[in-house]
Amino acid sequence: MTPLYYEWPTLDGAYETGAPYPNTDSSSFASQYLFGNDLLVAPVVTPSNKTTGLIELRIWIPPGVWIGLLDG
Repeated sequence: MTPLYYEWPTLDGAYETGAPYPNTDSSSFASQYLFGNDLLVAPVVTPSNKTTGLIELRIWIPPGVWIGLLDG
C-alpha cells in the first residue's frame, strides 16, 4: 500500500487524499492509496443514505490512463 503523494509528489491533489480518517466535508477528497502497482483504492467507510442506499464519495483521479474495475 502506497500513499498517492509518493507517486505524484508535485500534485496537490495527491496530498489531499492522505487523511488518516474519512472526512465528512463533501469538498474534500476521500482517503485513497495505491494497492500494488495497478489498483487505486478509495475505501467507503461511512454509512449510506437510508433511503437510496447510496453514498457520495469525492475521489482524486491521478493523471494517466485508468480503467474501471467493474465497468472496464
